[in-house]
Amino acid sequence: LLFALALPVFAGPADGIFGARTDAAVRKFQADHFGRGESDGKAGPKTWAKLWGDAAAVRPAPAGAAPEVPVPGKHFLKLTKTGDKDEFGCQVLTLAYHKDGVFVGGLDVCSGQPRKQTFRLGTASPAGSMEPLPEGKWSIGDILWSNGKDNYQGPVWSSGLGPAKIPLEYQDPGNTARAAIEIHIDWNRTKGMPGTAGCIGILNISDFKTLAGWLRETNPRSLFVDWGLGSCPPP
Repeated sequence: LLFALALPVFAGPADGIFGARTDAAVRKFQADHFGRGESDGKAGPKTWAKLWGDAAAVRPAPAGAAPEVPVPGKHFLKLTKTGDKDEFGCQVLTLAYHKDGVFVGGLDVCSGQPRKQTFRLGTASPAGSMEPLPEGKWSIGDILWSNGKDNYQGPVWSSGLGPAKIPLEYQDPGNTARAAIEIHIDWNRTKGMPGTAGCIGILNISDFKTLAGWLRETNPRSLFVDWGLGSCPPP
C-alpha cells in the first residue's frame, strides 16, 4: 500500500493489494528512470532508493555563482562541465535552464564517447570525432517525436537516439565542422553502451520530461555551451 501511494505514476484508489495496476505503475516508473531493460515490476532496493529521491534529478545552482539579475523574456539553456566523471568515464555535464535570466534548475547529462572526452572550440572540433559538441552558441529546434507526442514507449528513431530528439544548430563564433548534433535520451546507456556521437545525452526518460517541461514553459531557443575556453558568447 505504501509503495503504491508513493508512486507518482499510480492512478486509482489504493486497495492494499500489489495487483496489476501497481505492477504496471512500477514498470512504468522503472522504465522512466532506468530504461525498459530494467523494467521488471520488482520493487527492489534500487527502485526504492530512486523513489525516495536518492539522487535529485535537478541540480541546484553552482556554488559561488554570482547573483543573476532578472531580465524578463530572457530564456535560455546553458551547458557546462561539473569536473566529475560518471561510472563510464564520461564527464558529468550540467544542462541548466534559465528563465527571465535567472537559473531555475539543471540536469546531469553527457556528451561524446567515454574515450573521446576532449572539449574544443567550434573551429577546432573535427567532424566524426565522437567528441562532445564544441563550445559556442547553438540554436534549439523543436522536439521531434518518433511515434507521437510524449510517447516514450513506442518505436524509436534509432537504438541510440530513443523516441525523441531536439535538433541543435551551431551559430557563433565562426563555424564548425560538426553536424547532426541533437539533444536526445542516451537510449543505450542501460545496455552498457553509454555516451553519444557528440549530441547531448539525457540520462533517462524522467529527465527528458523535465527538459520538455522547460521548453514548453518559455520556448527558449538559445543554448550556450561553455567549456571555459573563452569563446562562448555571453547569454
